[in-house]
Amino acid sequence: MYHSCRAQSQTRRILSRKTGVRSGRWGGSPTTRIPSDDKVPLCLSVGLYVCLCLSVCLFVCVCVWQGANSNNFRCEGCLRDSTMKIMYIDWSTAVLNSPARDKAAELGIEYSCDDPDLALPECFVPENWDGGWVGATFRDAIVKLGVNVIALTRANFTDEVYDAYQGGSSYTRCVWEVVLGNVDLCVGDFWETEERRRVTAFTSTLKNDVFRLTTKKTVGNQQFVSDDLMNIFKPFTEGVWAVTAACIFLGALCLFIIERGSEDGDFVSNDAGEDLRVPEGIALSLWMALTGYVSGGVSHTVSCWASRFVMFGYALLIYISVSSYTANLANLLVAKGSSVGLIGSYEELSLRGGRLCILESVASLVQTPGVELVTYDDYFATFEGLYSERCQAAAIGAAEFRIHIAGGQGSGSVCVEEGDEN
Repeated sequence: MYHSCRAQSQTRRILSRKTGVRSGRWGGSPTTRIPSDDKVPLCLSVGLYVCLCLSVCLFVCVCVWQGANSNNFRCEGCLRDSTMKIMYIDWSTAVLNSPARDKAAELGIEYSCDDPDLALPECFVPENWDGGWVGATFRDAIVKLGVNVIALTRANFTDEVYDAYQGGSSYTRCVWEVVLGNVDLCVGDFWETEERRRVTAFTSTLKNDVFRLTTKKTVGNQQFVSDDLMNIFKPFTEGVWAVTAACIFLGALCLFIIERGSEDGDFVSNDAGEDLRVPEGIALSLWMALTGYVSGGVSHTVSCWASRFVMFGYALLIYISVSSYTANLANLLVAKGSSVGLIGSYEELSLRGGRLCILESVASLVQTPGVELVTYDDYFATFEGLYSERCQAAAIGAAEFRIHIAGGQGSGSVCVEEGDEN
């Protein structure tokens, strides 16, 4: 909610006009001076003292009586003689006019207090704007202040405000109506953006909003193509594959060195019956290590405890890597045929240099390198931009996400072309 400086100064003038007691220079309470002349008769002094005591008692009684009949000691009814122009921003969860909605349903017409052609007389009755968490709170405050209200809606936007603000946010346009003096107060669930804060004042924060990052759901390609043959390497990164290859080569080299002198080992002779040379032995040991890795077992024959320790480490490598590989590959295959999004996180959006659909009024709050902002003046236009993939993600408030996305409620129209008025 916003208030204008003009309303504040008016309040101060009313308070000063209704104050009938003159105070001292520093704002003290009224005082009664008793002459300090020693020759003042005793009866006169006693009379003045009695009058002072009676005045104090009467003042205390009046204060106690007012406190017993008031739950606000600051400004109960202090704006009773003033009139304020208040513009209500109609939104189902924040500011709601139930009588106008019911009347539109009774007449069988489309409800809108923002369209001059559809707005009913009930839209301009201040007592009707008592729905929603903002409307109910503000209505209670208006009743206690006693102010006379002239109810306005977005149907009352002036031509002057369109010259002062060319943006698409009706909330910001209402702020400019306050700046121009056409409206004294805007009632709605406003975001305190830098643009609005530069031109007007805000009340205390009533609620903190949370934005959600949403993306379009896409379905993966379920057909097997030639590129899928390379998916066998996707479960591990290049670094993991490099470490695995180094461990395999190191294990094969150690087993060859340890088992080379064994009389009944794997490295006694070659296929021709000749003594196995070093290059041949290393190649044979590496082949056996690779065969054991892809088959999930060991292929070497060991004859001593040193070889057994090396073989245990190699078997542990096979166990860990094969288990991880199988699990990651299964996830990739499941994700291929399941629903996924255009992006997985905001970090991915930034790294890919993607586009973010967002309301124009809050675009100044997002400053992320690599993210291009696509602004809209309405949430339904934002949804359309995401659906048509003009952006990879959209920033949506928590309440709007709960109502429109999770709850599937609400409807709106989107102009496809710039000159489209339908």
